[in-house]
Amino acid sequence: MSETLAPPAAWKLETERRNLGRLEVRHLRTRLGRVVDIGPGGMRLRGVPWPALDTYGAFEVELHGMPEVLPLKVTVAWSTRPGVLTREIGLAFVDLSEHAEHALAGLFAACRDVHTKRAG
Repeated sequence: MSETLAPPAAWKLETERRNLGRLEVRHLRTRLGRVVDIGPGGMRLRGVPWPALDTYGAFEVELHGMPEVLPLKVTVAWSTRPGVLTREIGLAFVDLSEHAEHALAGLFAACRDVHTKRAG
């Protein structure tokens, strides 16, 4: 009797591997590209191709588009090239400062209020 093997984790859709929800945004950006979505565990960026970042360890990016520039320590979770001239990258947050956690929580709360008002 043969057993069916589950596909490797790399084959699963990103949404299946993610434990925490994401918020689609249009106003946030970094020097690496525009933030497509963000959640408590990390963010997805879209931009022009850049050098392979997954060979680096943790590094800092600055998040622009909030009342203040927010420095965040991140690592590369994944990267892909959906087109010849574009690249997407998933960045996981590492050791968020209390200030960064508070600022991101404020962003999530504000966006939740906007979505609630639109729906109602």
